[in-house]
Amino acid sequence: MGETGMAASPRQSHACAWAALARRGTEVTVPAERVLHWQGEPESGLTLVTDGIVRLTVAVGDDQELVVRMVRSGDAFGAVSAADGGSHATTATTDTGCRLVHVTTAVVRALVADDPSVARFLLAHLSTEVRRVEARLVQRCSKSTLSRVAARLSALDRGDPILMTQSELADWVGATRESTARSLGELRRRGAVSTGRGRIEIVDRDRLLELAS
Repeated sequence: MGETGMAASPRQSHACAWAALARRGTEVTVPAERVLHWQGEPESGLTLVTDGIVRLTVAVGDDQELVVRMVRSGDAFGAVSAADGGSHATTATTDTGCRLVHVTTAVVRALVADDPSVARFLLAHLSTEVRRVEARLVQRCSKSTLSRVAARLSALDRGDPILMTQSELADWVGATRESTARSLGELRRRGAVSTGRGRIEIVDRDRLLELAS
């Protein structure tokens, strides 16, 4: 509690934690499209995004990436790996030019032990990550295979043919290969996509988004 006897608000606690982490971190300026870490690499601490946008992706299929999160100014990434010591689950790439503050795992853990605001900051961050995963699971369980396939293809769409087999797509949407094949057939019938061996091309993006909703 402060001098007034009032507990700090969540926003104040967040600001205190951010300042404490930033003081102990290393600030860097990074141009756009620079890989900060690769999926599967050993953890490398927590990174605060003070300006810009960082894109977190996972590898899918052959030479394809799925964007799982865009980390914007005032947010952070790497907390899960810093907390459990596991390897990075995503590849982090600057989507724009960025100003970042990198805080090593040792510093993060020391601050967690000494500063309650930092502990609350990381707990809130990890809770948000868990909620994101839960939301994806709910979507997977509640939506039809057709909607899930359309949503996944929309997320992968970068204007070029998507190089992915039906088996790989089925794994991502949590459906059988047969059900995924039927959904792709329906998307073709409705004019949303065209398919070839190991490739899917988006023909009508608006129709695809409509079917994904």
